[in-house]
Amino acid sequence: MISNMKKKEESPEEFASRLDESELRPNPKAASSTILSRIREKRMKATVKEKTPSKKKASEMERDSKIAREMLRYAPCPEIKKSARAKNLDSWGLSRTVGNFLLRDPNALLLGAIFDFQIPFQKAWEAPCELQKRLGHLDPYRLAKMSKNQLLPYIRRGKYGNALHRFPSTLTRRTISASQRLIDQYSGNASNIWINGAPAKDVITRLEEFDGISQKISRMMGRLLGTYFGVHLTGWNEIDIPVDRHVARVFLRTGLVKRKKGTYSVAEVRDEIIQRARELKPSFPGCLDEPAFDVGIIWCNEESAYCNWPEEACPLRTSCRKKKDMHIK
Repeated sequence: MISNMKKKEESPEEFASRLDESELRPNPKAASSTILSRIREKRMKATVKEKTPSKKKASEMERDSKIAREMLRYAPCPEIKKSARAKNLDSWGLSRTVGNFLLRDPNALLLGAIFDFQIPFQKAWEAPCELQKRLGHLDPYRLAKMSKNQLLPYIRRGKYGNALHRFPSTLTRRTISASQRLIDQYSGNASNIWINGAPAKDVITRLEEFDGISQKISRMMGRLLGTYFGVHLTGWNEIDIPVDRHVARVFLRTGLVKRKKGTYSVAEVRDEIIQRARELKPSFPGCLDEPAFDVGIIWCNEESAYCNWPEEACPLRTSCRKKKDMHIK
C-alpha cells in the first residue's frame, strides 16, 4: 500500500537544507579544469590556423619554389657524394690553359679566391696563372720569403705587363701572408685545407682565416670544391649562399626576398637572402649561388632586365615577379 503511494515532491528549500555544506561550496578545481580545457582548445585551433596558410600565401610559396626549381634547372646541383672533378672550367669563361692550371694546382685555386676581390670574376681566377708565368713558379716556400717590395713588381702594372689586380699592394701583402699560413698550418699544400671527408663548416672556417677571404668567398669556395673539384665534404647544409650584388639583385627582383621598391646595399639584405636560400634548398643552400649569379650577370644586371633577350631568354622569366624597380648599390 505504501509503495503505491505517490512520493511527495521535495521543495527547493527542503533539498537545500539537507545538503552538506561542502556540496553547496563551488568546486574551484572543476572550474579551473574547464577553463584550461577551453584555453587548450583555442590554442589548438590557432595552431591549426597558423599551419594552414591562406590561398594567397600558398600561391606565393609555390611561386617561390618554382623560381628555385627554374634556377636549378638552369644550373643543376650535382649529387655532391657522387660528383667528380670537372674536365674543364669552360663554364667559368676561362681559357683551357687557365682552367687546367686551377684544376691541377690547389695553391693556385686558393690564390684565385684571394684575388677575387672587387675585380671581375674571370680576371681574379686568371691572376694565379699569370703570376706563375711572371715568377716562373707559385712555390709558397719561395713566396713566403719574398718581401713586399720584391713581389710587388710582378703584380702591379710595369715591365711584366698589366696589373693583376686593381689593388696590387694589398694583393701582394695577402699573397705573402697566404704563403706563410700554408707553410705553417698546411705543409705548403692548400689541398690539406679541404681534405675529403672534412666537415664543410670546418673548411669554411679555415678559408676565412686567410687574409682576404670573406664570408662570401669562403662559401663560394665550399660550393666550388664540391661541384667542380670532386672534394667530398660533409654537412653541405652548412654551406650558405654567398651573397654579392648580382645574387642580391636577383633575389630582390624575383621577389624571393620581400622588400618595397628602392635601392639597397648587399649588407641590408644579406641575412634575408641567406635565410631564404636555407628555406628553399635546406640540403645545400649554396647551390642557388651559381644560377642566381649567372642570371644577375647575363640577364638581370644593374642597367636593365633583359627578360626576353633574343639570343636566349632569361630562364626565370615565366615565374619571376619582374620587380625591375629594385636595385643594389
